[in-house]
Amino acid sequence: MPAVVFFQINTDDTGKHSLTSDSSETFSRTNNPTNSDDYYDLKERILKNLANRNLLPAEPAKTFDGFPDLDTLIHQSGMLDPWDGKYDSWSKRSGVAVQALDKSGSPFLFIGLRGGQISNDHCPFYEILLRGNKDSSEFNLIRSQVFYFDVAGMEGTEWPVIWLYIVIPGIVIGLLIVGILRLLWNCINKRPSTAS
Repeated sequence: MPAVVFFQINTDDTGKHSLTSDSSETFSRTNNPTNSDDYYDLKERILKNLANRNLLPAEPAKTFDGFPDLDTLIHQSGMLDPWDGKYDSWSKRSGVAVQALDKSGSPFLFIGLRGGQISNDHCPFYEILLRGNKDSSEFNLIRSQVFYFDVAGMEGTEWPVIWLYIVIPGIVIGLLIVGILRLLWNCINKRPSTAS
């Protein structure tokens, strides 16, 4: 059974980065696909794949025990976009690591890493696949790819949310307009009563 650990990259006041396990993450979104947004939560891709093959463990690991040095492997992959000094490309970095063994007992390591902004509202998601030697702790890069996605100020504000904010005030305003028009119509068309 593969081992899965969620992680985040934290930056201290001196600018030093450290990789820590994220014990707050669970498989709840993976096990309930309606709660997952594949556009923003790319790290779910590997987890859904494991779940579909009944290879997803019951719980993610809470520590890096049994995992190689992920921080070193990420940097050695050569995948990371260079920092241009303009945006904090280290902020909001988080990801998932999956380690499994092939039939011969050699370890495979998949790392999915969400990067911070590399330009205005433009973020990368890196996927790195490495194969280790069963006789040593070395890992070799097999394949890597990067996706870019945009996050612009109004994430989550999509039609179902906007609909409520448009329809409810629209109904109230519509009823007010109809009431005012009806009142004007009655005032204009009011006929003087004839006294008998």
